[in-house]
Amino acid sequence: MQQDSFYNEEFSKEFHDNDLAGCELEACVFKRCIFTNVNFSKTVFLDCEFVECEFVNASICMCAWRSVTFCDCKLQGMRFDLSNTFLLELHFDKCLLRYSSYYGLDLTKSSFNACDMRETEFIEANLSGLSLDDCDLQSAAFGQTNLSKTDFSNARGYQLNPDNNQVDQALFSREGLTGLVEHLNIIIKP
Repeated sequence: MQQDSFYNEEFSKEFHDNDLAGCELEACVFKRCIFTNVNFSKTVFLDCEFVECEFVNASICMCAWRSVTFCDCKLQGMRFDLSNTFLLELHFDKCLLRYSSYYGLDLTKSSFNACDMRETEFIEANLSGLSLDDCDLQSAAFGQTNLSKTDFSNARGYQLNPDNNQVDQALFSREGLTGLVEHLNIIIKP
């Protein structure tokens, strides 16, 4: 792309080895796009939507995500922890987010619904008040994470140590309680 700013445009194509670094995109919609080896460094997304898109080896260092929605997207191994944190707001619905990192991020204005988040890193992140509705958190990493008032009641597969995380008023289902005590090496009878 030669242009460096886009407003209210719709994209539906494959981006291979493109350099979109420093672009500003506002109110844009990306449908069925594939981003392979794309450089999004210092790119600003404002009120944008990604639908059925796939990110492969995308570089997002200092990328700004301001009120950005992803629906039915594949974003495996994304380093969101390298993003610009100013006004960070991400919304994920039915996305594949395995192996992604949110290390140290304030995600209180973000949302996750029906996402596959296996082996995702939330170390030192702030998820307070979020609902992780129908999310698979198998082998997700939590440590020094603020989970106050976080709703895990419909999440599955999580294991976290309440002593190493802030869990005040977090909501858990009865079935999910084993994920809170597994580190104690105790046996729970059905």
